[in-house]
Amino acid sequence: MRRSLRSPLRFRRPAGFAALASVALAALAGAGCGENGDQVSEEELIARGDRICAEGQKRFAEVQAAAPQSAAVAAEQTEKLLQIATDSLNELRDIRPPEDLRERYDAYLEARARALELLAKGRNAAADEDAESYGRAQVRAAAEQKQRLRLARAVGFEVCSRG
Repeated sequence: MRRSLRSPLRFRRPAGFAALASVALAALAGAGCGENGDQVSEEELIARGDRICAEGQKRFAEVQAAAPQSAAVAAEQTEKLLQIATDSLNELRDIRPPEDLRERYDAYLEARARALELLAKGRNAAADEDAESYGRAQVRAAAEQKQRLRLARAVGFEVCSRG
């Protein structure tokens, strides 16, 4: 049975909503990982990645400045967050890491891609006014955030490894 997201009591921004959004940024995958670009040094990878994450986090904060008061607003906000996270992932995929970081970097990007899937599930649930599914996507995203942050730290990221 679906619960409507229309009730203001049911649709205040849950604690997990911020995590869902952050998750995607801090939170994405691709085996390609910059095949088209020149390989960068570890220092350049970290600098460029952290710049991408900082910009994405800034944009996420702007979108999340106001708590969604309805399912329609939640779906709209989540769509914006999904686009930001997708843009960030694509930029990160354009970076070709040093070979010794390749495996860790790929694992980090894969985790970010899974976060995108959760954002999409949350967006779809909000659009369907399915509070239960929306909440499940948030909870799962929050639960997986620790792993993404751990993977970001393993690469050497500072900004990307902050929740």
